[in-house]
Amino acid sequence: MNNGKEILFKPRILVIYFISLSIIAMVLGGCNFFEWANPSFTGFNTESFTEKGQQLYNNGDYKGSMSAYSNALVINPGNSKARVGYARAAFWHFLPDFMYALSAELAANPDFQVEDLFTVIASPAGQKAIEINPNRKFYQSIIGILNSPYGIINGQGDGIINQESLEANLMLIIAYAFDLTFSMLDYNNDGVFGGEGDIMTLSNDGTTTTPVFIMDFQAMMSNITATMQMNDSNSGSNIVDTLKNAHDSLENMLILIKFLNKKMYVVNDIKGCLLRPKRFLELFDQGLWKQLTGSTIEGGFFNLYDSIMDASTNSNSISSFAGIFYTFTMIEGMVDEFQTPLNDLHGVIVGSPAFVLHVSNFIKSPWADHSGGLKALTASWINMTNIGTNNMDTLLSNLTNSFSMQQLSNLLLQFQGISGF
Repeated sequence: MNNGKEILFKPRILVIYFISLSIIAMVLGGCNFFEWANPSFTGFNTESFTEKGQQLYNNGDYKGSMSAYSNALVINPGNSKARVGYARAAFWHFLPDFMYALSAELAANPDFQVEDLFTVIASPAGQKAIEINPNRKFYQSIIGILNSPYGIINGQGDGIINQESLEANLMLIIAYAFDLTFSMLDYNNDGVFGGEGDIMTLSNDGTTTTPVFIMDFQAMMSNITATMQMNDSNSGSNIVDTLKNAHDSLENMLILIKFLNKKMYVVNDIKGCLLRPKRFLELFDQGLWKQLTGSTIEGGFFNLYDSIMDASTNSNSISSFAGIFYTFTMIEGMVDEFQTPLNDLHGVIVGSPAFVLHVSNFIKSPWADHSGGLKALTASWINMTNIGTNNMDTLLSNLTNSFSMQQLSNLLLQFQGISGF
């Protein structure tokens, strides 16, 4: 289902984030993210606090730098230098081991892929920062300070550093990556990664730690397609087990679709982060890019911006960014395309819809809570060694009440292709 496109894109522009930090550190002289600030304003103004923040950052005092920048923002929430400076210092204060690990990976791997970012997030360095409770939501502060009223992206700040800032957008991409990872690792918001009701967990194979899906998509597909493989030789208990497994798998799919719907703003914001720094990305032409990374801009494009723009607008793009924009398009259409047929199938199996109006209203329900649909039809068959032709005909006519077997099969195959499993 990827039309020959590579699903995992290769955003080498992340390399430039760390180049940018070094350059900016030498050149750069109303939100409640600053609760630790205790400013003494006598003799100080926004500019002096901003200069102090940069000085402390250059000296490696990231906590002090954050405090100085936050003091500047208490005086003037629209100070864009203070906002970007605060976010930069926060990354190195909250996630020093992660930032060093990411820097090392970027330096060693010019073909850095998005999966490598998630691997670093799931590494011991990333986990150490994640699992310190006071730091768990630092990424939300990064998103808030850069993309909120008075923020850089929102455009209500002073405009000295605006939404075209390469550094601001790259910091946002990393923050959004954390946001997605944490949201799947702790989907049920109980503070435990990979627990009951979560979407992902951390898996350690003895060498590396990586985030993996708790849901077994292959098993889910098999459980649902098994409803199309029932025949009159099946026992009653086998039929009931097949329907129960299909119900449970359907609800797990709806959990994922509900999550995607909830996080759709992240997809849109990441797309914006890739496109906004136009004038900076245009600087990285073939020659400069090869000098920095030792590789060429894939697809034959002159510069990075042309490569990204083509991927975002051309469904047949050969840009190295084509895979990620293709995935964005699929995710955006996934909620509308799949929520209704899956809801219909849920109604056929248990006699009631999984949600009303929209998948955002979905709440997972145990099999035991239902008493209608095919479950009610097959309840009396439980002790049959085989259900017989007449019962099978009745079962199939009810199962295909909303759509044909072929339509259901196509639906599942499409879902499987988009999910990448």
